[in-house]
Amino acid sequence: MIREDTLLILGAGASAPYGYPTAFGLRHFIIKKFKNYYLSYCKKDLNLTHEEAKEATSEFDFIIQSFKESETLSFDLFLSRNWKFYEIGKHIIAWCILWFEKMSSFNEDMNNREQD
Repeated sequence: MIREDTLLILGAGASAPYGYPTAFGLRHFIIKKFKNYYLSYCKKDLNLTHEEAKEATSEFDFIIQSFKESETLSFDLFLSRNWKFYEIGKHIIAWCILWFEKMSSFNEDMNNREQD
């Protein structure tokens, strides 16, 4: 039994069975899906017109393309090497966390409960 205050630090893979991405999965999501999902979010949840939503998502074009071309596997590492993207990158990460939290599974919903 642990008797002292203890902090456990788990890697991203610890939450993968629940539907959260690994670094590679997050890279794929940001490059291939983020902008379209964020566009849909802007239209449905923020009630923006299609044109307003497209304008709101256009700010992500340069960072996503730069991330793709960098071939850096981790978005965190990419941001640490490219401080000019830091603020918008934090926005992308926060939104992705909320998205995956919404889509995540609990133990009873997992395909393989042994992974819990």
